[in-house]
Amino acid sequence: AWIHINQLSKHSFHFLGYFLNVQLNLSVVRSQMLQNSFLIEIVIKKFDTIVPIILLIRSLVKAKFCNVLGHPISKSVWSDSSDFDIIDRFLRISRNFSHYYNGSSKKKGLYRIKYILRFSCIKTLARKPKST
Repeated sequence: AWIHINQLSKHSFHFLGYFLNVQLNLSVVRSQMLQNSFLIEIVIKKFDTIVPIILLIRSLVKAKFCNVLGHPISKSVWSDSSDFDIIDRFLRISRNFSHYYNGSSKKKGLYRIKYILRFSCIKTLARKPKST
């Protein structure tokens, strides 16, 4: 079963963790040759790959990195780990998100995920018992 690009222009769908969308962009070009002027209409189908921010925030909520509003919270389970281990874990998770979603055409959602992870890391480090 083939999916034609005309059918895609009416639909958005999830594929390999991305939210895919096809948009039609109409461009009008005015051209003039000697004394004759004419307009050319060009329809370009743009294929957007968007980070599925709502689904990713739900995953971060389940993993207890943030609350349901997307506000970062401390990862209390990790507060007994060393500072190095906590930072290393957060960096690996953030790096994996970045590598996977780096091909996205709209990166705003990815920046939101990085924000949540960074501040969750900071809150986890701040929660650690102080040693004197």
